[in-house]
Amino acid sequence: MNESETTAKHKGSEPLKYVVLNTASMGADSVFFGFVAMLLLSKGFSGVQIGTLLSFAPIILALSMPILGRFDRGKSRRILLVACIFILVVAEITLVYTTAFATAVAVIAVASVVRAPRLPSVESMTTLYCMEKGGEFSFYRGFGSIGFLVAVFVGGFLYESHGVTPLLIISCVLWGISALAIICLKPLEIDILPREKEKENDFKVLFKNKAFVLFVFFQAILYGAMLFNTNFEMLYLEERGFKTSLFSWLTLLRVGVEVIVFFVLRKKTLPLRFLILSAPLIILIQSVIFFTALPLYSLFIANFFSGVAWGIMIYVNNRYLRENICKKSFTMAVYISMTVQHIALAVLLLSGGVFMDYLSIKHAYLATGAIFVLCFVYALFAFGKQRRTQNAE
Repeated sequence: MNESETTAKHKGSEPLKYVVLNTASMGADSVFFGFVAMLLLSKGFSGVQIGTLLSFAPIILALSMPILGRFDRGKSRRILLVACIFILVVAEITLVYTTAFATAVAVIAVASVVRAPRLPSVESMTTLYCMEKGGEFSFYRGFGSIGFLVAVFVGGFLYESHGVTPLLIISCVLWGISALAIICLKPLEIDILPREKEKENDFKVLFKNKAFVLFVFFQAILYGAMLFNTNFEMLYLEERGFKTSLFSWLTLLRVGVEVIVFFVLRKKTLPLRFLILSAPLIILIQSVIFFTALPLYSLFIANFFSGVAWGIMIYVNNRYLRENICKKSFTMAVYISMTVQHIALAVLLLSGGVFMDYLSIKHAYLATGAIFVLCFVYALFAFGKQRRTQNAE
């Protein structure tokens, strides 16, 4: 597809709605939940308590995803998302002003349930729209990364100077914009199909698909460790005595590189196996640098490579599923893949709290480094030949 054809696919009001949805929803989530660890730390909770809360969230989120995924279709899709956004805003406000650990647990549990559909639903809607209209997912996901980037970059400075209140306000406004975009979206063609044509069990279809099963296991472990590296980065910087604003600069670099990788991969199609094998080796560099506690400048090198790995994996995840999963099962495939990702993340976050109290956070990065090596070895054998098992039609 040449440049003029690609640009033509993204003209009109509907593509703009998907741009707004991806940008605003990613920004709304990250500007608040990107700083939750620091918020909990400021309330005087211990490392084990914070690790428990942070690990508890993805467990609840993971358990909620398959259930909510069954409602993520047709007219119920937008009702589900708008209702979840409303509850999420209430949960964020409550979490900011509570001081009791038990209340924080309850609020994070509720927030985890209603956060569950946001990323898989937006990603699947955007991908299905691209499959129906001929656009490219990376174009819209790139704007989501920009939303994340601006939110975290600005949020770091605001948190350091004014605390969490301005982050809460920004998050609530962006959630409102996201809800408006969802309401204004036109129904997808697949959502208009009569229900009786969709009676085949998506779970059974997906788990009979060997290519899907092999990939889900790989990306779950890899994503879990990559998410851990990102979630504990601010606490790592705090442990080393750096200012919170440094997190914003490092995030600016990481996500900026991630966006560049998106656009490079849009222009140049590389073999999936090469990209799959590259990602764990590239992200390994971040774990090595963080564990060895090298000087300040090395953190920017680490996050440069982290951005490359994130850009590759987000692109690979979407492309692999598009090539191996049919349209009807695509939404459930995204929900399943993100469910197992968050289960892996929960285990790692719980262990991270133990590292905080008994060793140091840098030792947690030694553990993720070992995981990245294992992911590379697994991928080396699991993805010997790339072939489509189900055409996404």
